[in-house]
Amino acid sequence: MMGRHDWSASVLPPPEHWPPRLSALVDLMLVSPTPTFIGWGPGLGLLYNNAHVPLMGDRHPLVLGCPLAVAWPKLWEEARPIAERVLAGESIHVEFQRITVRTGDNDRDAWFHACYMPIHDGDHGVQGIYCTLQDTTREMLTQQHRISALQRLQQLFEQAPGFMAVTQGPEHRFEIANEACTRLVGERDLVGRTVREVMPDVAGQGYLELLDNAYRSGEAFVGRRMAVHVSRSGNHREDRYVDFVFQPIRGTDGAVTGIFIQGSDVTEQERLEVQLRESEAKFRTITDAMPQIVWSTLPDGFHDYFNRGWYEFTGVPEGTTYGNAWSGLLHPADMGRSWQLWQHSLATGEPYEVEYRLRHRSGEYRWVLGRALPLRDQGNITRWMGTCTDIHERVIAREMLQREAQRKDEFLAMLAHELRNPLAPIRAAASVLPAAAGDAERTAQLADVIERQVAHMTRLVDDLLDVSRVTRGLAKLDLEPDDLKSIVTGAVEQVRPLIEKRRHTLATWMVPAPVPVRADRTRLVQVFANLLNNAAKYTPDGGHIELRVDIHDGEAVVGVRDNGTGIDAQLLPHVFDLFSQGARDADRSQGGLGIGLALARSITQLHGGQIVGLSNGRGQGSEFIVRLPMAKPATDAPATAISTQPAPRGNSGCSVVVVDDNVDAARTIALALEIAGHEVSVCHTATAAFAMAAHGPASVYIIDIGLPDMPGYDLAQQLRRHPGTAHATLIALTGYGRPEDRERSKEAGFDRHLVKPVDVGELTDLMDAISSCPSHAT
Repeated sequence: MMGRHDWSASVLPPPEHWPPRLSALVDLMLVSPTPTFIGWGPGLGLLYNNAHVPLMGDRHPLVLGCPLAVAWPKLWEEARPIAERVLAGESIHVEFQRITVRTGDNDRDAWFHACYMPIHDGDHGVQGIYCTLQDTTREMLTQQHRISALQRLQQLFEQAPGFMAVTQGPEHRFEIANEACTRLVGERDLVGRTVREVMPDVAGQGYLELLDNAYRSGEAFVGRRMAVHVSRSGNHREDRYVDFVFQPIRGTDGAVTGIFIQGSDVTEQERLEVQLRESEAKFRTITDAMPQIVWSTLPDGFHDYFNRGWYEFTGVPEGTTYGNAWSGLLHPADMGRSWQLWQHSLATGEPYEVEYRLRHRSGEYRWVLGRALPLRDQGNITRWMGTCTDIHERVIAREMLQREAQRKDEFLAMLAHELRNPLAPIRAAASVLPAAAGDAERTAQLADVIERQVAHMTRLVDDLLDVSRVTRGLAKLDLEPDDLKSIVTGAVEQVRPLIEKRRHTLATWMVPAPVPVRADRTRLVQVFANLLNNAAKYTPDGGHIELRVDIHDGEAVVGVRDNGTGIDAQLLPHVFDLFSQGARDADRSQGGLGIGLALARSITQLHGGQIVGLSNGRGQGSEFIVRLPMAKPATDAPATAISTQPAPRGNSGCSVVVVDDNVDAARTIALALEIAGHEVSVCHTATAAFAMAAHGPASVYIIDIGLPDMPGYDLAQQLRRHPGTAHATLIALTGYGRPEDRERSKEAGFDRHLVKPVDVGELTDLMDAISSCPSHAT
C-alpha cells in the first residue's frame, strides 16, 4: 500500500528516505492486528496499517502522509492537546475516544481506547507519536443505553406519585429521595441526613423500629393505612395515612446495605373511606330502624345488601342470600312473574313494583310489596334501592272483602230471584182478578194464591230482619228453664212435612234423662229446625238423617248428620258466614237466602254455646253439632194456665182513617176493613188526615210512618194533642219491626205497631177487639 502511494504531496519523504527508527516502527505497525497509526515529523505526517483503513472511510488513501490536522480536522481539535503532551515526552491513555468515520454522505461514530506514546530517535528527541486503538464502540453504546435507562429511571423516580427513598447503613441515611417524599416529611434537604434527623417526631411512633428490624432481619415490611404524625411549619402537627414497604437492599455479598422505601400517601382516600364508612353506618342505622325490609343491588341486579329487617323476617344467616340466592325464598307460584318484572326493570330502568309471597322464618309464606328505584349518576344507573313491605294482613283483608263482595252480589242475585218467584203468581193473579169478578170460587182461588205468596215474601223479609238483629247483637233472648229434648222435638215437628215429602228416614236418639237448659225456646227451635231443614233439602230423595241429643262433659250436645251432598273443603270454613251457600243448580231448586247457618251460629252463641260443621267433601254428607251449657233442673211451681180464648166480637164497626201515601196499599186495607163492617176513610198525607180529624175525628187511625209531608210519628203526636183524637186508637204501619222501632212508636203515642205487609186476618182481628170496647162503639 505504501510502496504504490504517491508521496509527492505528502509532508513525508518516500519510504526509502525514512530514518531507520521510523522504518522499524512502520514494519511493527503493519503486522499489528489492531488499528494503529503514526504521526511523524514536524507536520506529524500520518501513516496507518490495514486495520486502520476502515476508520479513514472515503479519505483513504488520500490522507496517507498528510498532517494529522488535515487528516482529522474535527478530531484534531480534541487530539491537539494530547499530541502536544505526547511530543513533550508523556504517554497518554484515552478511554472512549470518539472518531467520526465518513462513508459517502454518511457519518458514523466509533469509540476506541487510544494509547498515545512518544517516538524517541536517539539524540534527536521525540520525533513523532505512535498510537494503538482498541474498538470500544459496543461497550460505549451499552454504557450509553445504561445511562439512558438510569436517566429514565431517575425521571420515573422523581415523577412517581408515591414517595420513594433509599437509605444506607444501619443509621438509615438518605441516599436519594423523590419529590413526593420531601412533601410528606416537609423537608427539602434529605440526602445525607438520617431519618431520625429529618423526622424526629416519628421516634415514638414505631417506624424507626420497623426500619431497624427490616435492616437486621433482611425481611420486608408492608404497612397498610398506617397513621403517621408529622410536624409542619409553626409546630403544626398533621396526621397522615400511608401505605408503604420497607424493602432491604443487599450488596454483592448478600449483606443488607440499605432500605428501599416506597409508598403512597393515602390520607385523602382514608378520609373519604372514613366518611363513606360513617355514611354507610348512618345508612345501616336508618335502614335497620325502618319497619320495612330494605335491600340494594348493583346495576346488573346482583343483590349485595339486606338490612336487619330482612334477616329478622326470613331467619336466614347473614350473607347467605347475596346475588340471586334470595329468590329461593320466593313462593314458587310467584317466582315467574316477579323475575319477569325484575328483568324488565333492569333492562329499561323503570321502577319495580310487585306483590309476592316471601317465606317467613316461621315457614309461612307471607305477602309483601316489593318496590325498587334506580339511582343514577349522569344518566347511568349506579345502584338499585329496594324495599319489601309486609302486606299480608292487607292482602288477606282485601281477598276477604272481595269474597264478601262476591257473596253480597250472589246474595243480591238470590234475593232478586227469591222475590221474583212469589211476585210472578201475584202479578198473574192480579191480572186475572178482573175477569173473575163474577166467579166467587175463582176469586177465592186467586186470593188464596196471593195470600200464600205474600206470606212467603213476608217470611223472606222477616228472615232478613231476624238475622240482622241477631248477628248485630240487637236481639234479646227470653231465657227460661226448659228441656232441650222438648225443644228438639218441636223442631222435628216443624220439619217433618219436608222430611216426609223427600221420603227421608229420620233416626232419632235422645238421652233418657232430662236435658235442662236455660233457653229462648222459639230461638232454639229455629236453630234445630234450620239444621234439620238443611239436612232434608241437601240430601237426595230417600236419604238418611240422624238426630242425636246427648250429654257430654257437662254440656248438652245435639248432632244432626245426613248422607247428602256434603260440603266442599274450600266452603267448609265459611258455612257460617252470612249469605254463604254451596254450589246450586241454575234453577235453585232448594231456595233460601243462605242466612240460616249464620243465624243458627249467632243464636247458639247468644245461649253461651257453640256450633261446628263437619264434612269429608262433596257427596260425603255433613254433620252439625251444637253444644249448649247445662242448667240446674227447675224447682219452681208450675205456671198457672192463662186462658187464651178470643174475646167476643163486637156488634158494630169502628170509624177508621187509613193514612198512607201508597194509594194501592191504602185502598186494599180500606177495602178489607169495609168488608169487615168498619167505616173507613183514606188520606194520603198527614196534613189531609189532621184536617179531617179537625172536622170529624175517627176512633181509629192507621198511620204509615213514612209519609211524604211529615213522619207518621209527628202526626201521632199532633193527634194526641188534639181534644177530639186524644183518646183515639193509633196504629203504626211500617216496614221496620225492630224492638227499638216499636219503642219509638210507643213514645210517639201509638197503641199498636204493625209490620208491613200486614196480615189482613191479623188486622181484622185487631179491629174486632177494638170495636168490642165500649169506648169505640159507634
